[in-house]
Amino acid sequence: SHLELPEDVLRTVMMKHQRFFPFSKPNGKVAPFFAAISNNFVKDLDIVRKGYQQVLNGRLQDARYFWDADRKVPLLEHAQGLSGILFHRQLGTIADKVNRIRRATISVSEVLGLSVAEKRQLEAVLPVYRSDLSTEMVAEHPDLEGTMAKKYALVEGFEEDIAEILEEGVLPKGPMSRLPTNNVSALLAVMDRLDTLTGFFSIGLAPTGSADPYGLRRAAVGVVRVLNTHGWEVPL
Repeated sequence: SHLELPEDVLRTVMMKHQRFFPFSKPNGKVAPFFAAISNNFVKDLDIVRKGYQQVLNGRLQDARYFWDADRKVPLLEHAQGLSGILFHRQLGTIADKVNRIRRATISVSEVLGLSVAEKRQLEAVLPVYRSDLSTEMVAEHPDLEGTMAKKYALVEGFEEDIAEILEEGVLPKGPMSRLPTNNVSALLAVMDRLDTLTGFFSIGLAPTGSADPYGLRRAAVGVVRVLNTHGWEVPL
């Protein structure tokens, strides 16, 4: 029954939280099996096996609860919950940040010459951009930000291209992470990071030496990677 959950949720719970190895079927889908490694030598491995199964079952039951609870609320309502999540005490809430990103993306979309279709996509995405941050699933599993926005959007009936932008708009998540594939998601990703960079630098919280508690170098590298990929000829 746990296989009814999105595969990204299953893999995240097994790999990130339990350090288990999920198995896949020949078609790539998650199989109802996992492997675990223990450095304890015991006479009865069944005891260890059952312990692992019990722990994973509990984790996945929690994930099922989050999945069911989050889908009862539309993304637009989840977006309203961003006003209760602090980004930084001097820079406001996540809702404040998203409002800044909204104004910036609309302005820069004109500079980039986005097509009419792309501007419509942007208008559809902006009201629910990063809305999954206020969901219970992402609160428990932060690595799933963007991924859950896409899942919930599809369940809610959003068009697939809009759901895809919601997922890609928070990319890249790391130095080796995949990048946004279209202009709209790339624009969101860049403006989000530029808001972070200009915000923290404006209040005197630039990185110093090896100290970078707000991940500003990572944000800057993300901007550079996206710009290099999309080749926008716009002064940074």
